[in-house]
Amino acid sequence: MPEILKVDTNISEEFVLSRAADILAEGGIIAYPTETFYGLGA
Repeated sequence: MPEILKVDTNISEEFVLSRAADILAEGGIIAYPTETFYGLGA
């Protein structure tokens, strides 16, 4: 099941970045928005 984390004032940005790094280290994929499209990180 996908995990969705939103960067806002209720969740620390450090937590979100740390979790994204953990997902990538485990071989997962992350999606993140930019000004023009959604990017994928692997």
